[in-house]
Amino acid sequence: MAALTGCQTTLDPAAPKAGAYKPEPERQLSTVAMPVRMSAAQIQALAEAQFPAGSSLYWISGQGIGNGVDLQMGIRRAGPIAVATEGGCLRLGMELVLHDARLDWMERVGFIKVRKHVDFGGSARVSARVCPAVNSDWQLSATVEPSFQWVQGAYVNVGTPVGSFKIGVSERAEGPIREKLGSIGQRVNDALAALPLKQKLADAWTSVQQPIALNKQHAVYLVAEPTTLGMGPLVTEGTELVATPNLSAYLKVNLGKPAAETLPTPKPLPGNSGSINPKGISVSLTAQVPYDEANKTAEKALKDRPIAIGEKHLVKIHRIEVFPDGERLLVKAGFTGRVGSLPFDDIKGDLYLRGTPRYSNADRTLWVENLEFDVATKNLFVKAASVLANPILTRELEKALRFDLSAKLDPIIEKAKAGVSGLDVGKGVKLNAQANLVELDHVHIGPTAMAVGLNLKGNANIVLEPIKP
Repeated sequence: MAALTGCQTTLDPAAPKAGAYKPEPERQLSTVAMPVRMSAAQIQALAEAQFPAGSSLYWISGQGIGNGVDLQMGIRRAGPIAVATEGGCLRLGMELVLHDARLDWMERVGFIKVRKHVDFGGSARVSARVCPAVNSDWQLSATVEPSFQWVQGAYVNVGTPVGSFKIGVSERAEGPIREKLGSIGQRVNDALAALPLKQKLADAWTSVQQPIALNKQHAVYLVAEPTTLGMGPLVTEGTELVATPNLSAYLKVNLGKPAAETLPTPKPLPGNSGSINPKGISVSLTAQVPYDEANKTAEKALKDRPIAIGEKHLVKIHRIEVFPDGERLLVKAGFTGRVGSLPFDDIKGDLYLRGTPRYSNADRTLWVENLEFDVATKNLFVKAASVLANPILTRELEKALRFDLSAKLDPIIEKAKAGVSGLDVGKGVKLNAQANLVELDHVHIGPTAMAVGLNLKGNANIVLEPIKP
């Protein structure tokens, strides 16, 4: 209402009803690759530990091969194991030699049976195509396709008066040998199952859920809230076998170390969710302007400074209060002024206006634009103070409602663009990350502050120490 008190008019419009709060927009998920590597040399060492040179890889004893003949032989590795990468798989090759190999049979001599035997030797090459995979519980296993080829076929030395002769027995010995090739696959799978892939991923998963200091000088911290971890087939790169789980997470940066109670509850390592398409990172960066801070900034810009509206009209703003109003802001301005030359032309009171918050990434400024007087205030203008309904006043208020966020944002954005390389975030866990684009995501009006939400776009990966056998 407008009231005349002495020689002064007082404007006291009814306070507008504020709009309902809107929820903050959903954050964007980031994808961070976590490659785990194993070199051919490491795989060779693992294979040689499973198939030690000089000792029997397996033993065949008393196996009948027909016509009352029994086969006995041992097989051991001779020489190094060759390892090569092959389209996401491995090719293992090893030379095998027969040892203590003999054929036994019973032969009648007169009225009795006598056990007789003949020794034989030979060498072969076994090659195995090994294609590892990771199951839903992060355990490594492989399909193993072995192949067998004689280098020097199995033979028996037969002495005669004119010299020794080699009689081939390869066909007789090969069947039992091939039956044992399945044990190579089992040994390979036993070795892969013993590799600590799951533990490495669990350690990394735990590490990234702790605040990561990107810049201690400016107290810039990265906070990750992982959601899933998944990977598809393993690949080979040069002479390395590479498993690359992709971590999906919500990422944000803070200026100042986050308090423990504000952090998400740590989650245990989830199962392998399967292939995840890499999307890069989208790191949320939020800068807030609490309403009490906005009030002080605006009042400092305007307090008691005369605003000339024409030649005879002066207005002074003594107090500014900013309130949330749905997706807009409600501004209450306490003022005094003169709207004419007569004594009763003095006026004071409150004005209510609504405006829309905007943000410019170019100069890191948040401001309020399109200020309009509330309906109740406009109605009082008609009755008592139409001179106040002047764009000069709203422009001055808009100038005061500008907030420089560069001090809050620049240290973080500069560090994000500079990136980090090989940053230790846990035992055997290093982070590489860099942002190359800053995008405005939203301006949000909350119950205690208005906030600018930015997305820092770029790429990141988490490098784990190579798996050691």
